Amino acid sequence: FFFPERIKFIEHIDSKEHFERYSLVDVFLDTVIYKSKNSFCEALLLGVPAICYQGDSSESCILNYVGLEEQIVSSLAEYETLAIALQFDEEKFISIIRKLDHRRYSEEGIFNPQAHSKWIASYEEALLSIPP
Repeated sequence: FFFPERIKFIEHIDSKEHFERYSLVDVFLDTVIYKSKNSFCEALLLGVPAICYQGDSSESCILNYVGLEEQIVSSLAEYETLAIALQFDEEKFISIIRKLDHRRYSEEGIFNPQAHSKWIASYEEALLSIPP
């Protein structure tokens, strides 16, 4: 299910155009080896559902935080299956979009600085508790 006409290689553009291009994206596919960080966050903030591989990554933490755990996969086969499902299963795709939009437009939002700072504090506390 590879559609070469759906893949676009683009030159450097300004920020406004960069964000506008997310409207062309159906699903953001985070890579397994090289994580996307900012682009991943931008996609979610702009309402584009994302898929990521589980593990110690900020991407999987973010999806857990916003309640989209079903977008975190544990194998490459699951990654491919979910990507294809979101392409061809309109009901599943709309369900994910609705969950994402609900979170984006809620008071809590996608990224809550107060909740994030509490998470960082607990992470630092855990690190400091490890003996040297």
